[in-house]
Amino acid sequence: MAECDLTFGCQCGKLRGIVRGVSPRNGTHVLCYCVDCQAFARHLGAEWAMDPKGGTALYQTLPSRLELTQGVEQLACLRLTPKGLYRWYASCCNTPLVNTVGAKLRFMGTLLAAYPDADVSDVIGPVVAVGNVEDATSPTGLKAKGRMKMVAQILGRHLRAGFQRDGRKTPFFTSDGKAVVRPEILDPS
Repeated sequence: MAECDLTFGCQCGKLRGIVRGVSPRNGTHVLCYCVDCQAFARHLGAEWAMDPKGGTALYQTLPSRLELTQGVEQLACLRLTPKGLYRWYASCCNTPLVNTVGAKLRFMGTLLAAYPDADVSDVIGPVVAVGNVEDATSPTGLKAKGRMKMVAQILGRHLRAGFQRDGRKTPFFTSDGKAVVRPEILDPS
């Protein structure tokens, strides 16, 4: 499949961006059923971003592929715990957008719900990994798959990006590794 650029952003249209070079080669299509992804969507009142069994569809790629072009002031972040993932969303309409680990790992999982103008399934390719099915609201008929392949692809992209001129760019962290907006911590314990 050829690479293409996709519009990315929130439901109300105030926050917009472009994810460049989208293709199965440059990212991984994943379904995650973990309780944390479900809690993120529920906290935002964005249950619509999950499938009927509580799954979140993601396209995992490099943060350097995302350029925020409009409404950057709407970008907000939360963490379920002090050491949890950085979960980015649009504060204007509570659209969940991206999950990141931190500044050091060149990784982002973009929620397919944040691609408002296209059915991205044809562009990102088939689901490569399905995880945390035991946490699905109804695990009947679900089967975990692809965890090792997903991890290998994440690490491979991370390592290759370290050798690219723009591979370390991210719209989420400053050059000294701090989040560009202060994350709200939901459970500080």
